[in-house]
Amino acid sequence: MLVYVISVDGKPLMPCTSAKARKLLRDKKAKIVKYEPFTIQLLFECENQVQDCVLGIDAGSKHIGMAVATEQGKVLYRAEVELRQDIKENIETRRRLRRTRRHKKTRYRKPRFLNRKRKEGWLPPSIQSRINAHIRLVNDIVKILPINKIRVEIGQFDTQALANPDISGVEYQQGEMQGYGSVKEYVKIRDNYICHYAKLRPNIPCDNTLEVDHIIPRSKGGSNNPSNLVCSCKAHNKAKDNMSYKEFTGKNPPKIKQFQETAFVNYPTL
Repeated sequence: MLVYVISVDGKPLMPCTSAKARKLLRDKKAKIVKYEPFTIQLLFECENQVQDCVLGIDAGSKHIGMAVATEQGKVLYRAEVELRQDIKENIETRRRLRRTRRHKKTRYRKPRFLNRKRKEGWLPPSIQSRINAHIRLVNDIVKILPINKIRVEIGQFDTQALANPDISGVEYQQGEMQGYGSVKEYVKIRDNYICHYAKLRPNIPCDNTLEVDHIIPRSKGGSNNPSNLVCSCKAHNKAKDNMSYKEFTGKNPPKIKQFQETAFVNYPTL
């Protein structure tokens, strides 16, 4: 087991073994500054000789893979971090609470009309949170290991080719909805104007009003991609509400083409 070490003036040094760390702590030559990961700080001056270390980052939308190795290939640190996925849901909850507040008898608060302008470089909160997490993790590692080089693995994906491997030329401008007035019109025609849930939930009688329903609800990260939409009557759509497809039908959802994670990995900010 490796123990991370920083010098008396706070500079990162090469890690040591747990046995050596115990000896330094026992002799009062070091103190514990962090338990996760376990890090000690020396209480005496040393030569501060370090090796070149490389930090490798596998950037992702839901998980981040990180590893630090020396030029000789010895691994000093590795971690897999799970990123938050609840940012959008929390913002929606805040929005609902604020709207509810308008109809309650609470203290008066002056209206604010000049706080709606987005600053230059603004990003959606969910994306900004992920980028901040990448930066924060790098800063934490740099404090305990002498990093002199960072390598980030970013995959460049053609989302059109992922959906249709044989696409080429002008086909990039001619998607599956070419010739249709809207996504809703396309989905209804594709499903032959038949409610998708009619046979799956026969206990709910269909009505004559056809709508379009998200298989994965928008509040849970679903997109407006046609593969995530099905033709549904108003009665089934209202009954499904915010439930997942499996909760409502008892069956696994059909295959859905979603490229939010792919688009994030392609993001130039990383």
